[in-house]
Amino acid sequence: MSPNKPQNLDSLHQFIQRVEQYPITAKEIVELAIKEQVDPMIINFYRAFHKDEAFQNQEELVVRSEQIQLMDSAAELEEHPRAPYEWL
Repeated sequence: MSPNKPQNLDSLHQFIQRVEQYPITAKEIVELAIKEQVDPMIINFYRAFHKDEAFQNQEELVVRSEQIQLMDSAAELEEHPRAPYEWL
């Protein structure tokens, strides 16, 4: 796993629960994450978003965060193919 990605979706969800005001931009999310002293992986995760990308509500933030996390995980699997026995 890349050092710039949260270990799982739970850590993202826990952080998202701390976001109280919407709409919010990715830049504001990073600022909040720094202020709340969350895991640096979460800060770096949101730094990968365009700083002006806005989220209108919590549901939109959750969905977009999950999409990026899952796409990153899928891309990582493609980069590191495994032998069939490793899937068991």
